[in-house]
Parts: sequence; structure tokens; C-alpha cells
Amino acid sequence: MHPLIDTRTTVDVAFTYRPVASGDEKYVFGIEVQMGAQQFHTVRNIREFLDRMDCGEPSVISLDFTYQPALHRVRMEDDSVLRQLIQIYRSEQLYRDSSNPPSSEPSAIYDNQILCVPPVLWDGVLAALAKAPSVRLKHGDASFEGFICPTNRYPFSLNLTKHLPVPIS
Repeated sequence: MHPLIDTRTTVDVAFTYRPVASGDEKYVFGIEVQMGAQQFHTVRNIREFLDRMDCGEPSVISLDFTYQPALHRVRMEDDSVLRQLIQIYRSEQLYRDSSNPPSSEPSAIYDNQILCVPPVLWDGVLAALAKAPSVRLKHGDASFEGFICPTNRYPFSLNLTKHLPVPIS
């Protein structure tokens, strides 16, 4: 019989998203995760963490903190983002397993701390991030707290006007 009240410690989770070069001057968004019960610790290997979380297994986050599902829980809004990231990780895993192994040359796309979000899956991540309590955008040295969900589908708009030639008199 399960207790009606969850007595596990709530772990705070913060998500940082940033543009990541994917080659040929193209970028995708990558997401980093920080978590902890009293202070934030950066998840050093996001894929291993997501795999263990999905399996309900403990995961060492840092020397000072180990996420243990039997002792820790995350907020529903954070869980929603983490579930999206698990789906991305599983898709990435299938793709990597079915293709040639990646080269030994380091790539930002396969950075241990960052999980890149394929553009086709961005809408689901976007909706989940919009509800998460701690989200930050990082670009270069600049950091912006919070997350604003754009009302239009793309983060830019175009205003096209037609210029007619002026007759010379």
C-alpha cells in the first residue's frame, strides 16, 4: 500500500537553454539541467541522468548530491520538461545506434552537459519550459532569467512593404 502523502524531499530543478552550433552556421537549442535539494548542481552527464531517471535509478549529480528517486521528487512542471528531455534522449539514442558511430572528434551536439533539441520536437519542450519555475536563456556571456513563450510560432516577424519607383519629372 502506498502512502497518500509523498514525504520525499522536493528537489529544485533549473533549466538553461542556449544556442548550440550544429554545423554549416546553423544552430539548435541545447538544454542543460541543474538540480539539488539545497543548492543547484550541474548535471555533468545529462544522458546518463535521463536514462537513470527514466529507469527509476539513483544518479550521481555531483560529489555533494545524488538524486535518489526513493528519497527525492521533482515538481510536476519540472517533471514535464524532464519527460520531454527523456523522449529526446531516447530518439537520439535510436538514431545514434542505427547510424555510423560518431567520430572521436568532440562536438557540441554530443556534449555531456547539453542535450540538443531537434527543431521538430521544440514545440513540446517549449510548452513544458513555459510552465517550469526556473528557466534561463544563455547566449555567450549574457544570461536572461525566466521564459517567455512567444505568441507567434517563430521568434521573429517580417514586415514587407512594396516600394514603387518614383517617377522623375
